[in-house]
Amino acid sequence: MLYPTPTPQSTRSTTCRPIGNSKIIECTSSCITSRSQIVNCCRCIRRIKIQKRSLPFMMTACSTLALIAATNSGLLTVAFIPPSAKSVVARSTISRPMQRISNAMRPMQQQQHRYSIFTKSRSSGPSSSSCRNLFGFSTTETKSTQQKLDENDINYRFLPKKTKQQQQKQQSKPTFDPTTYKLPPLDSDVMLSSKLRYHQRIVSFGDIHGDITALTNLLVTAKVMKPPNDNDNNNGENESIIDENPVWIGGDTICVQVGDVLDRGDDELACYRLLSSLARQANEAGGALATLWGNHEALNAIGLFHYANDGGNAEFERDVGDTLDIALGERWKIQYAGNQPSRWACFEPGGLLCDEMLVNCRVAVVIGKSVFVHAGLTKEHIADFGGISGMNNSVRDWIIKARVPNNNVGDYKSTEEVISSAQARSKAAADSMPDCLNAGVGGLPSPVWMRDYSQPRDGKPSNPMAQTMIDEALRELNYGVERMVMGHTPQSQINSALKGKAWRIDVGASSGVNSGKPEVLEILHGGEEEDDIIHVLTMDGKRVCESERRVDLPEMSFVLEHPFF
Repeated sequence: MLYPTPTPQSTRSTTCRPIGNSKIIECTSSCITSRSQIVNCCRCIRRIKIQKRSLPFMMTACSTLALIAATNSGLLTVAFIPPSAKSVVARSTISRPMQRISNAMRPMQQQQHRYSIFTKSRSSGPSSSSCRNLFGFSTTETKSTQQKLDENDINYRFLPKKTKQQQQKQQSKPTFDPTTYKLPPLDSDVMLSSKLRYHQRIVSFGDIHGDITALTNLLVTAKVMKPPNDNDNNNGENESIIDENPVWIGGDTICVQVGDVLDRGDDELACYRLLSSLARQANEAGGALATLWGNHEALNAIGLFHYANDGGNAEFERDVGDTLDIALGERWKIQYAGNQPSRWACFEPGGLLCDEMLVNCRVAVVIGKSVFVHAGLTKEHIADFGGISGMNNSVRDWIIKARVPNNNVGDYKSTEEVISSAQARSKAAADSMPDCLNAGVGGLPSPVWMRDYSQPRDGKPSNPMAQTMIDEALRELNYGVERMVMGHTPQSQINSALKGKAWRIDVGASSGVNSGKPEVLEILHGGEEEDDIIHVLTMDGKRVCESERRVDLPEMSFVLEHPFF
């Protein structure tokens, strides 16, 4: 035998043997009626010492026992068939993490199918009103025990304990203040050429992905932010630059960040604080700083965080979660089922950052002769979604009105109820999300997801209809727009395609993507009669003429690398 047979404490014989090569152990016994025999059966499975105080027992109303034995090395789940059966089957889950205690403890009426495979027939057992289990607990007492176990399981799974050091830091942290992320609204979604002064600067840059150093370098390159005094020699590597008191020096410059501030980096909230602070200063100086929706902001809004990294999640727990723990108690997190509660609470519709910041983010904006969007626009997008203003208004209404009721006291009865509630929360946000943010409508990728104008990177678009598509889209806008500026697909450097109508400005500057060299697109507004003057600004101070960055000219070539997007 693989495991020794313990000496039974009654005259009835009890033997154990493995079933095949599996972890299922069959314990043959004529009848098991005492606690000691059950303990002996457990000991023979893994030669482990089982302390009585660590053994919660539960007998369901139909005389079928579900036992969970907590051990020093894990959990041991044992299922016992009624005495009328010929065998007792135990399954070891020592090598697995904490299992759902409530599942094993649930009354057999709800989980009969879990144990039916161990017996040839099901036993109905006595009625719940008259049943008492092997250990003398009444049905009412059993229910109370199960409720306590369910609560302990919920706390274990969804409320990880903090160390003393973390608790001390939490007490000393300043209060989370959503107003520090306040983003002023633009004067209009469409800033016509007639509203701009001659040669007014318009600058734009691509995806940030939580890299505060890359963002700072881009803003400095764009000449809209004063360089941090103590980081003059920083080259965008290693240590992050976090300037809590940034200074706008752009005057009436209009700056557009085309989305994807979130995910892949460690400083997502710091990036938003920086952008919001400069936007407020720009507004006072007669300029503007606009932040657009990207596909990663859309993912975060519906609780999908598979592109977030550990450092970014820790930032949310430190900057947001600790403050909420003090104000509400830790049980507010339970409603998010362990799915990054602090992050989710910020970006879901009606969340902590919606009223101050997300409500003023745009899907697309028209400034002079350029339209700015995260991934691209088609004629169908503009017609079906109500134009630029229609898209922006639908997303604005959704992010502030599609609120889900909160359960900050965390009064759930089981882990299943917690998970089901969190799934419903995510589904409600996804179902109500405007089509202009969804991954695809009728097979057509949305303005934050499409790649028809930007793929392959550094080359002519592979879609043979791309030129026709962008020509039709620009005509559909009907604002005298001549070009489309987009991010989303990283390039090795800023470039234009499709006869200069598609400007691809995402250079993968974030360390979570390509650590690309920061570059900024600069447009000097030419008024209603003259052409705009376009340059690419580099971090070393160069101003590259637009003709040098045309990928559809014969002499243009790039080295393709970095398969990230």
